[in-house]
Amino acid sequence: MAVYAPFAFRRGLGIVRALSKGYPGRHGGPVSPVASLMSGRMIPTVVKEPERMFVTPAFAQAAGEPAGATAFLIQFMPFILIFVIMYFLLIRPQQKRAAEHRDMIKNLRRGDVVVMAGGLIGKISKVVDETEMVLDIGEGPGGIKVRVARGSVAELRSKGEPVKD
Repeated sequence: MAVYAPFAFRRGLGIVRALSKGYPGRHGGPVSPVASLMSGRMIPTVVKEPERMFVTPAFAQAAGEPAGATAFLIQFMPFILIFVIMYFLLIRPQQKRAAEHRDMIKNLRRGDVVVMAGGLIGKISKVVDETEMVLDIGEGPGGIKVRVARGSVAELRSKGEPVKD
């Protein structure tokens, strides 16, 4: 069964406005709003009504559903399961790595060979305070000393013997 489309195209203003009744085409059939927008004029096309299913609405609604709390738990079980899997595969290992990195930075001392986040490799010559240290990156007796933040240490290469003063 054909149904009138509830839209009409106003050519001068270029807007689509809804009508309470359909706008019939040339041959008495309804007009598709898409076709009228594309061409700028009314083209007769037939808009079909969706076909009905074989199951009546009353029969489809008769199926029993689980109780309220059980239905809630069943609906959210996939989300809970995904969160548990994400916790054990992503969040927990990242927290362990962060704790190990914090401990490594806290235990840095003079004489350790470290790799910085930017790729510099050097020996710690002096720990200024809990946030900064002086890194010796040059070779030889007059090496190049750089002041760096302790948080930028990416890796501890070797624990060196502390230099005695």
